[in-house]
Amino acid sequence: MVAYQYVKAGANVLAVLDAASFADKVKASVLMAAAPGQLLRGLAFRRYLARNGVALHEAPALSALRGDRKWRACGSPRAVGRTISNATLWGWDSD
Repeated sequence: MVAYQYVKAGANVLAVLDAASFADKVKASVLMAAAPGQLLRGLAFRRYLARNGVALHEAPALSALRGDRKWRACGSPRAVGRTISNATLWGWDSD
């Protein structure tokens, strides 16, 4: 949903890395049947992102981060260079 909101606001989002695999989503779809509105909303977000050129990747494996940019975990604008978790990461120059 965050990537969707950023794209709607005009940001240049390159990719969404979804920690869940396709198999995980299939398993969860049984439970999501109890909330069809939420399921359809999520599918609409994915469709919107794909139509706007955002790459959607499922179950990516992080092998390394390289470069001279500082990374900050979302929700923590002052946490430069902190431990990376399975949260969304944003990278930008500190200048």
